[in-house]
Amino acid sequence: MDVTAVLEEAKQLGVALKVDGERLLYSPRHAAPPALVDTLRQHKAEVMAMLRGQERHHAPYPQKGAQAEAEEIARRVMEYGICLIWAETVQDFLAFVQDDFDRSKIPSGFVIYTDSELKELFGDGKQPSNATLRLIHEAKKQGGHVISEGGDSCQNRQ
Repeated sequence: MDVTAVLEEAKQLGVALKVDGERLLYSPRHAAPPALVDTLRQHKAEVMAMLRGQERHHAPYPQKGAQAEAEEIARRVMEYGICLIWAETVQDFLAFVQDDFDRSKIPSGFVIYTDSELKELFGDGKQPSNATLRLIHEAKKQGGHVISEGGDSCQNRQ
């Protein structure tokens, strides 16, 4: 069973998955078809492990506030080349990677942000609003856009 495929299916159906202690929660319940619920039950441990990030480069960051979280993500990207997370702000899976990271190793369904893009977004003390982050994220999802120098525009990768 491919856990990333299960996560992608849930995402496509609009079903959010969350680990709460030893429980795997999903919502909204009405959006989860019986086949998905059965798969989640059968592979609960694997799904929870992926969501918890028990693999070294999927490991969750400590909950110590936004600045500490950002520093922990940056540390993991430097150490492992990648950090996969669920981002509440954009309600999506994100892959933070070094610029030269092999993108074929990133599970499907994750929107990729490179070191260079993050520096454009947040460098020099920039603090874009949540609304701006959501707009940029949607542009990236729609066509593989990358954040260009200057931070105010996106360029299509194609």
